[in-house]
Amino acid sequence: MTSQGSQSESRSETSQSNGRKAPLTLNAALRRLGYDKTEITVHGLRSTASSLLNESGKWSADAIERQLAHQDQDEVRAAYVHAAEFWPERVRMMKWWANYLDELRERGRVVAIKAAS
Repeated sequence: MTSQGSQSESRSETSQSNGRKAPLTLNAALRRLGYDKTEITVHGLRSTASSLLNESGKWSADAIERQLAHQDQDEVRAAYVHAAEFWPERVRMMKWWANYLDELRERGRVVAIKAAS
């Protein structure tokens, strides 16, 4: 993975049958798992997380944006932002998020997404 771009644009490489290396985005990984773009996208997952985290009222908007690796639109501010910003809050946030997802699963409120055949 590279350090440039947002998390949804993070890339790794995968070998193709012809021996060449091809970039692998997170969306491409979802496609390889059998999901098409009408079922699920990285942007959709991030959007859902952003909405739920913001609506919970528990976390600062800046901590949420940093956790989701969104880039600050203000180029001057972006130049001084460090990946470790809001770290303690982000750790608590991810623990809360994991517990929230566990609770949804335990209560059976998770909607299964079927892979494309």
